[in-house]
This record gives sequence, structure tokens and C-alpha cells, in this order.
Amino acid sequence: MKELIKKHKKLAIAIGVSLILLIIIIAFFAMLLIGGSSNKYGNRLDGIEEVEITNDELDTITIEMKEKEGVKDASVRIQGKIINVILTFNSDIDSAKAKEIATSTLESFSEEQLNFYNVQYFLTRESTGEEDTPYVVTGNKHPSKESIGWTNNGE
Repeated sequence: MKELIKKHKKLAIAIGVSLILLIIIIAFFAMLLIGGSSNKYGNRLDGIEEVEITNDELDTITIEMKEKEGVKDASVRIQGKIINVILTFNSDIDSAKAKEIATSTLESFSEEQLNFYNVQYFLTRESTGEEDTPYVVTGNKHPSKESIGWTNNGE
């Protein structure tokens, strides 16, 4: 066996180096593919425990919105660091009034929550089937901004 290795010294070294490289490559891909975070948000939600919004708070906001004049349906839900506010208005509410009503939801959140969460708005108006046109208006309030940026749909 020693004679065989001595006779094929260069080949034995090449095979040995190839095996070592193969083991390193397999280990690298195993760490890359298997050993990752199981959280789909990665570290983007770090600190969310300190500014958590409870389901009771969301339910209260939903009830308050449904009680406002002209609001047909309302829902508020959280997905990661995004608060989605979905409001459906009666056919007699124009988009300007709908934006005003939607903006009032910001009063329900603390300053700390508004500085952490991104708030998205989806406003729609039901159609009566006559000549009125239903609108879909979207808005977004980024944590670093003081006001909501609205689309100009429905105007």
C-alpha cells in the first residue's frame, strides 16, 4: 500500500485536497441552507415586544370606526410591523371625508406605537349601482412621517 501511495504521490495529494474541499463546501452549504432563522421576518421585528398592540386595542379601534357616521364596515389587523386599516364607506361619503375619518384612527395609537409601526389604509365606497363610482383610496403613514400619504384615486 505504501508503494502504491509513493508511486502515485501526486494523485494521492490531489484526491486528499479534493476530499477536504468537498467536505468544506458541503459544510458551508449545510450552514447556509439548513442553519437559518426560522422567523420569516428575520430581525426586522426586534423590539416589537416593547410596543406591542393587543387584540383588545385593535377590537376597540374597529368598534370605534364602525360607530362613525358613514362607515359601513371596518377592520384593523397587524402583520409584522404593519397595521392594516380597512374601511368601507356608504355611497354618500366622498373620498375627502373618508380620508378624514381614516386619519382619526391615529389618535387611538400611542406616540411610541406610531413611531414603530407602519400604518396602511385601504378605503372603499360601496356602489349603489347608479351613476356614482366606487373609489379605492390607499394611504400610508410611515413611522418617520407625521402625516399620511394618500393616493389620489376617487377624487
